[in-house]
Amino acid sequence: MASLFFDHADIYGQGECEEIFAKSLANTSIKREDLFIQSKCGIVPGKMYDFSKEHIIESVNGSLKRLQTEYLDSLLLHRPDALTDPEEVAAAFDELKTQGKVHHFGVSNHSPLQIKLLQSVVKQPLEANQLQFGLMHSGMIDEGSM
Repeated sequence: MASLFFDHADIYGQGECEEIFAKSLANTSIKREDLFIQSKCGIVPGKMYDFSKEHIIESVNGSLKRLQTEYLDSLLLHRPDALTDPEEVAAAFDELKTQGKVHHFGVSNHSPLQIKLLQSVVKQPLEANQLQFGLMHSGMIDEGSM
């Protein structure tokens, strides 16, 4: 079981964070099997969101290249979009899972109903919902105002 968890996203530093991580990791004795590497996709600067099969696969391939690894332990859809086509997501997840490029799947900042809609089409279990949490972002758990 991996003992070190690292969370990335293709938009963090426009991918530069993944490159810096890979270069830094190469200078250690840490083995890939001791890591749990997660990345997120779907936010496109200037366009907002893109959860098309093509974009999800392109995003994962870019992350794998920048991270210098053959697979992601987990891939999350980065933020919900009302225009997401669950069948596009399902097709992308199927291909990535079959190719061994992603082992686990999930979402970020999705409501229970959004997860239920995706899970009705996606074969893989959505194993995580990473929530943005802080004093300014407690709406996912607290509907009251501060």
